[in-house]
Amino acid sequence: MTTRQTLRTHHSHPTPGSSENVSFNLPVYSYTHGTQWGFNRLIPTHPGISQMDKTTLILANTLAYLDGDAGIPRSLLMRAGCPQRRWNSDGEPEDVSPEETKIATDLVEVLSDADRFRTAIDQLCFRGALVRTMFPGGGDCDVYRMDAATRAMYKQSSLVDPPQHGMLQALLLVCHAFPVDVYLDPEFRELGSAYLPQLQHVITQHYDALQNLGALTNDMRKSVAYVLIHSSRFSSTAWRSEALKRAEKIASNLITPDRCLDRMILLQKIIQKHSGISLGDYGDCAGFSHASNKLNALSGQVFLARSNLHMRNENDIEVAFALLQQIRPIDTNHISTMEELILQQKSLAWGRLLRFKGRFEDARSLLEAVYDARHYPEGVVSVGESDCELLSQLAETYCELGEPGKAEILVSARLESVFEKTSNKNNLGQYKNDMLKLVFAQAEAALQQGEYWRAFDLYRDMNRYIWSTRGRQSWVRAVCRMHMGLARVQHLQGEWSFALKYWERALRMYEKHPDSLDFGAVVTYASIAYVKLRLNDMDGARSFAVKAQELFKITGRQHWYTGLGTVWYDDMVSELKDVLKLG
Repeated sequence: MTTRQTLRTHHSHPTPGSSENVSFNLPVYSYTHGTQWGFNRLIPTHPGISQMDKTTLILANTLAYLDGDAGIPRSLLMRAGCPQRRWNSDGEPEDVSPEETKIATDLVEVLSDADRFRTAIDQLCFRGALVRTMFPGGGDCDVYRMDAATRAMYKQSSLVDPPQHGMLQALLLVCHAFPVDVYLDPEFRELGSAYLPQLQHVITQHYDALQNLGALTNDMRKSVAYVLIHSSRFSSTAWRSEALKRAEKIASNLITPDRCLDRMILLQKIIQKHSGISLGDYGDCAGFSHASNKLNALSGQVFLARSNLHMRNENDIEVAFALLQQIRPIDTNHISTMEELILQQKSLAWGRLLRFKGRFEDARSLLEAVYDARHYPEGVVSVGESDCELLSQLAETYCELGEPGKAEILVSARLESVFEKTSNKNNLGQYKNDMLKLVFAQAEAALQQGEYWRAFDLYRDMNRYIWSTRGRQSWVRAVCRMHMGLARVQHLQGEWSFALKYWERALRMYEKHPDSLDFGAVVTYASIAYVKLRLNDMDGARSFAVKAQELFKITGRQHWYTGLGTVWYDDMVSELKDVLKLG
């Protein structure tokens, strides 16, 4: 008869004073939790280091210094073993090897050889050091997890290099694999979002310690600073600020100043609207720089960002135009790839400014020329971000000119491709801003074509895109524009009570954020006055009409909100003046 070992006997402890030895080879199990790991999965914390080959041990030691709880993407490890594309000083893409990043040769040999890498991973998974998580799509979407006890064991093992070696390799590995430019990485957004937890981990847990130990060279610190700046595109407000602060500190302590890094830091300060920027900070960007094509292109990005700040203020439009005029290549006969990309963005921004000024035919001519001639230089990725901006601007220009059918055709095909691309993605945050631009144009086209039910659905569904962009400069205006769109749908159908509800929602949003009061608020006041007039509330109509007049004196007429600065506003004001006898 077989004796059954009870749970009590399995976990029994020697009595006090007993000389019985406790075998540390007995498996000690830790329960993991969460849907990614699987409930009640048992993971042995002692995988038998002495039985591992050197290749597996090298990889395991490096993984121990990454964030095993957040999950280590397989693609991160594979990219770390391969050359990655970066911009050189000539403004051209080039390959940078992991050895140039100073990743250890023995680690590169593991990561770059598919067979050795797979064997090492399989061995670690078999021994319980790693848990493989399969995401939809499989392949490079695999994520590996290592629990805290296992990580601590590898860090403390005498069979591997000193701790600072593992810390340094983990830091360099993540920095080398991290995507740095939308034009250089086909999956820039997906990878950046997936790798951000690992970057935050190695920066917050290892960078300062390595710096204090003197383990970081000038080039290493520079590489870290560049990656910190790039990571701000994928991060929360808190990390954006911390990443910029850390990058700025690194830049200020470099042995030799890096002017390109300084430009990128200045650019992020503008984007994040730092209050401490002085005119002197822009001094080095004046004109154009002969130092390098890369530096000149980055200076162009600074001018673009500054121009964007002046774009929606009627009084500053000419300033925005003047800033765009500062963007030009060093040599018009030999334009670098980076400079060419910036010049394309300049043309798009110029067309957008023309539209905002109400010069719709001029805007159409320029934007159509950009659209017809759009191409990407050899060696860079054709990105969706600028395409979405171009298509939405051109489509909204068509709507302003009374050609909603053209606008519909233009954006529908692009939206289908974006939806198809994102249908199997777990993280859509980086795409939602682009999708929002296209859907706004599509909704306006549907509204102008009298497809009220479809326009209402499009505006209503925008909520899922808008809230993912919360915290961005345009977030408040996007929320207001959504409510204004819903109001216009009801307004045009004579559903005055429903129209008033949505107009008032837009107004409440404006009043919560008084710094965002612009021409859209003028239209909202005027439209509420018009609706109250239809509901026979003469006093309310007069009150809101006066508010519209007073605010209009400050904002002037703007065309950022498609369709509102032309026919809509004029129709509202004309009716109010006739009935209320306003001046």
